[in-house]
Amino acid sequence: MAEVDVIIAGAGAAGLNAASILHKAGKKVVVLESRDRVGGRVYSEELPSGTHVELGAQWQAEKGHDRLEKLLNTYGYRKLQHYKAGKGVVWRDGTKQLHSSGSYGIGFFSGLDSLVRMWRMSRIINSISLSGFKQDMDTYDNTSVAYYVEKKSWTSGAITLLSSFLKGGFCRDPRDISLYAAAHTVKTCGSFEQQGKADTFFFDQGLQNIFVNMSEEFRSDVQLNTRVVEVDTTGDKVVVTTNTGAVYVGKELILAFPPQLLGRISFRPALPSNYSEVASSMVLGQVVKLVAVFPTPWWRKRGLTGAISCIGAGSSGAPEVSEVADLSHSTGNGVLAGFVVGTQARDICEQPLEELRTSFAEFLRRSLGSLDEDIQSFHYHNWIGDENSLGGYVSSPGMGQWKKLPEGFFPKTGRISFAGTEYAHQWRGYIEGALESGERTAAAVLQALASS
Repeated sequence: MAEVDVIIAGAGAAGLNAASILHKAGKKVVVLESRDRVGGRVYSEELPSGTHVELGAQWQAEKGHDRLEKLLNTYGYRKLQHYKAGKGVVWRDGTKQLHSSGSYGIGFFSGLDSLVRMWRMSRIINSISLSGFKQDMDTYDNTSVAYYVEKKSWTSGAITLLSSFLKGGFCRDPRDISLYAAAHTVKTCGSFEQQGKADTFFFDQGLQNIFVNMSEEFRSDVQLNTRVVEVDTTGDKVVVTTNTGAVYVGKELILAFPPQLLGRISFRPALPSNYSEVASSMVLGQVVKLVAVFPTPWWRKRGLTGAISCIGAGSSGAPEVSEVADLSHSTGNGVLAGFVVGTQARDICEQPLEELRTSFAEFLRRSLGSLDEDIQSFHYHNWIGDENSLGGYVSSPGMGQWKKLPEGFFPKTGRISFAGTEYAHQWRGYIEGALESGERTAAAVLQALASS
């Protein structure tokens, strides 16, 4: 039986940031991770060239991701940006069109309608408090964001565009997401404008390596393949039992994993009933990520950016990809990353890898006109089937559930704290949000330890 100051379950960005802060403060920590690696939903695969493709979280915003920026500087990461010297491809209602950056070919009035809807939603966003749920927000929490868009928009083009954006952002049908949840998420990013620039920078050195390096500070205190199965807080300390049979005793516990996984743990005494109800109601993001690596970004020679946007149901054929981004590497490799979201992601979950590779190659051929080079390597991750996440990029409370947590989203209860991008007060759904959550939780735990 090992005794420490703080037990942390989860070695993702939030858990490791909390562990690093606590370790530097002189506290003894142990980090229990159910995966065979650190990083959580930040997951990189290395190429023969030494660069990496990202199969999980990967973006840095134009501004506001200060914690991630500090880590990038510490570990010497170079920033890459999207190639914009060309045309992007837009699929809409089964028709392919070429457009300049930021244009979706929906027409002037639909574009204006979309801007008006976003402006009106901004008024809702500004009324939201991140410190707790106001009861006058109940109507928004019981209204789907899809219903709001469909009832308030004037044009079908605006409905199609905004619905596609929401589906891509939450990786779910907008009918499953409450207006409050959507507005709350944007609020943590500052505004629609700031969230719209959240994917400004990407990297080819493997973002997961940041967290591998971070964990080196306390490497002997990170236990992989170790899942928490029981938490006992009936005494004056926290007693945690794992799937390996190991038992850890601590003064404080941080659960740094998505709330949908809380139901796998036996708590003594039970968590507050409202916590359990909200956790079991979480709407899980549904996303499958497909990455094709080529010898070069050959599409650029043909005046294309490599960006592909698909607006509307059934617009692009199979696989029904929501978006493709050009994430080509500094070493010269051409990289196209495709995102399949929502029910379409569930539809392809069981497809064999080679079948996915073939269908994605055919989609790229249809979209870009031809494949001037063969795919050098193909990479894939099914976040729906990942038992340690059960979805991605982020989960949200179900319709009408936010009101059950009037004091905030899973505030500290007894000796148990919660961390992760779902719990973020800033940049929810992003790496920055996970880092912020871990930092804030570590500060609260240090305060609790000082007063005990």
